[in-house]
Amino acid sequence: MKHWFKLGSFFALLLLLGACTPKTTEQVAVTPTPTPPPKKEGPCRTFKDLAYPEEALRNFVLYRDFLKVEDWTQAFDLWKKVYADAPAADGQRNTVFADGIRFYERFISQTQDSVLIQSYVDTIFKFYDEIEQCYPEGGYVPARKGFDLYYSYPGRASRKEIYAFFKEAVDRDGLKPMIS
Repeated sequence: MKHWFKLGSFFALLLLLGACTPKTTEQVAVTPTPTPPPKKEGPCRTFKDLAYPEEALRNFVLYRDFLKVEDWTQAFDLWKKVYADAPAADGQRNTVFADGIRFYERFISQTQDSVLIQSYVDTIFKFYDEIEQCYPEGGYVPARKGFDLYYSYPGRASRKEIYAFFKEAVDRDGLKPMIS
């Protein structure tokens, strides 16, 4: 008799559990909330132009920290995300572009492949153009281009072209060269 009681209690429990389960088998489709596009396009997007600026800002802080400890791989992975989302960062300085130049200069130092080097140099000069587009005031960009063309990438431009970059930088900044 004891066994019948236990067996009856077991079936009663199963019946009770079956009564508590949902009675519908209808599938409800869950659609993710789409991420709105940035408010601004192009290389001058900043954190405030993003629908969710917190993630880009977090990636910015993290990649800068990885750079400080020279963890180039992790820094570059996060930098790519920041560059894709908000290349002008806070809109006050060209840090993301300058760090891109730094990464690609490092890549150049790590290879002997002339085709790859040329591609990296092209990318560096693309960053200079983007800096100029986002921060057009002053002669910083033409000065950097002239300097890099003269010292780092000789043969990429003629001396006349290099001189034109330096002259443009001086003209923009209104500097009077000292003649001794």
